[in-house]
Amino acid sequence: MPESRYARGRILESIQFISEEIREFEEEYSKKSWKEYQRDKKLQKLMDRTVENILTALIEICGTFLTEKEITVESYADALKKCAQNLGLSEAEQEGLFKLAVQRNRLAHRYLNFRWQAIKTFQEKKDIVVQIITALLKREKEAEEATQNCPRPFWVSAFSFRFRPKAQDALLSRSCASLPISAQGCFG
Repeated sequence: MPESRYARGRILESIQFISEEIREFEEEYSKKSWKEYQRDKKLQKLMDRTVENILTALIEICGTFLTEKEITVESYADALKKCAQNLGLSEAEQEGLFKLAVQRNRLAHRYLNFRWQAIKTFQEKKDIVVQIITALLKREKEAEEATQNCPRPFWVSAFSFRFRPKAQDALLSRSCASLPISAQGCFG
C-alpha cells in the first residue's frame, strides 16, 4: 500500500505538536509538587490537559503508522505497543508505552484518584515517548528523501503542468496500483 502524503504530513504535524507540548510540560510543570497540584485547580487542569494531549497525539501517530503498514490493533494500548515493537524498541519500552495508554484514559475520563499518578507515570516514561517520535520522524524524513530521489517517468512530467495537483495525485494513484510495491513508494 503506497504511503499517502496526507498521512506523512499528519505524522509530521503531530510530532511537532508533541515536541512543543513536551517542552511546555518541562518548562512549566515538571517541577510541580503534589501539594501544588492539589491546591491549584487551574494547574491541575493545565497539567492534565497537556499530558492528555501528548498521549492522544502519540496514539494518533502510532495508529497512522500501523495503518500504513496494514497492522490491526485492539486498543490504544495495543497501538502504542505494536508501534514500539515495529520500531525496534525493547520489550520493557513496549510495556512502558502500553502503560501510558492506560494513564491517558485516566486523564481523558477524569478518574480523580488517578490523575496525579498518570502525570507521574508520564514523567517517568517521557523518554520512551521521545524515542518513539524520534524514530517516526527519522522514518518520515527517509520516506520523503526516497520520494524526492525517485526518477520520474517522462509522462509524469507531461501531466504535471496540465492537471491540478489533486487530479495528478489521483492519476498517479491509479497508475501506480499495478506497479510493484517497491516502485509505488516513488509516487506516493
